Amino acid sequence: MATPHHGKDPSSETPNEELRRQLSNTEAFLSELSGVNMKNYPDGRYDGSDDGELHYAVAASTQEDAIILRFPKPVTWIGFTEESADALTSTLNELVEHIKNRGKNGRSNS
Repeated sequence: MATPHHGKDPSSETPNEELRRQLSNTEAFLSELSGVNMKNYPDGRYDGSDDGELHYAVAASTQEDAIILRFPKPVTWIGFTEESADALTSTLNELVEHIKNRGKNGRSNS
């Protein structure tokens, strides 16, 4: 999953809108990974060290009981709007529940 710097409430999206948004976010993540993404400042520039909008991927590891945040480039700091912080929190909570449920279904949580 790639999460944008900001966006609308995903719970109000139709399944097709959600798929289009996820595809767009994935494409932006891949272009940042390859170094060809244009810098974008959707909320203006914070200061001189602000490198612009950052897409990142969040997933539960399939081999370990861990959540992985993957960034397409080295990152020193991240600034979140209230909306983007809420989106990350929701995603992390969903993945924690996924890991807990996976443990209940035969995996040990050691």
